[in-house]
Amino acid sequence: MSLKTKNILVMATMSAGKSTVLNALLGDDLLHSGNEATTSTIMRLHTKHSSEFGAISYCSDKLPINREILVNDEILRTWNKDDRVHHIDVFTKMTDLHKKKSQTNLVYIDTPGPNNSQDISHQELLDSALANNNINVILYILNCSQLATNDDYELLTKLHKYISQNKGTQVIFILNKVDVLDEESGELISSIIKSTKLYLEDSGFKHPVIIPLMAKMALVAKKTIAGKHVSRKESRMLINELERFRINKHYLNEQALFNNVQKKLIRRQLNLITPQLLHQFFKIMSPKKAHLNRRELKQFCSYSGIQTIENILLSN
Repeated sequence: MSLKTKNILVMATMSAGKSTVLNALLGDDLLHSGNEATTSTIMRLHTKHSSEFGAISYCSDKLPINREILVNDEILRTWNKDDRVHHIDVFTKMTDLHKKKSQTNLVYIDTPGPNNSQDISHQELLDSALANNNINVILYILNCSQLATNDDYELLTKLHKYISQNKGTQVIFILNKVDVLDEESGELISSIIKSTKLYLEDSGFKHPVIIPLMAKMALVAKKTIAGKHVSRKESRMLINELERFRINKHYLNEQALFNNVQKKLIRRQLNLITPQLLHQFFKIMSPKKAHLNRRELKQFCSYSGIQTIENILLSN
């Protein structure tokens, strides 16, 4: 049976955490992330059921320049800086969270944020990606601590114009970095989501879908589930976030603005009883013990917001 392909364009201004969100969706540190501009070409990230993997870079005439089977962030970073490269295709395996339920190949299309440079070529690359990739879904990533910037306003204006002309394209707004909010100082997620909703409505988006996300912690959880290396700092951060998760598993899901059917699905996943042996696991760091905590970490992915995004992308 042939599988459906869904093209997902990812848009964000600099510092929203676009690369980290994509890494969290892919389950690995494939894209370099940082506070500087990290994307200067179009990159198509294919998640497939097949065993095909690797990467190819192309010039503007669609002729291949480089091919690699074993791909990492340094290779992609080097290609990304190469002036000859117009676009890059990366083929990755679907994560375990995708495999069991998906009949769809997801293609994430990463583009330069238009504020990454004064170079007008970044604007042209974004326009080209919108025009030439048969976009099904747009993920627009917002930094929850830097809402309503001039750069966001300009990019949202471009998005609204595109959606007005392509009404079949779904838009999902991701409110990233919610784990850095200091709720004890009054930075409440509920208030931030209300402000974001009003901001997006004022920008012309009626009934926006808004998903709060902690992309960095979702990525660390996924890497741990897969037995991949995580740093000591990442482990400590995840342990701290798991403490909040255990106190109120439903908080982020209840605050999110999206389909009630999908919300109930996440609620059921969060209601499952799981073992709480994560502290022992991080002390032992033994692959033989990892399975004891995998169920809780998968539930944490539902809590973090990443599973919500994946469920929406894999529906329909």
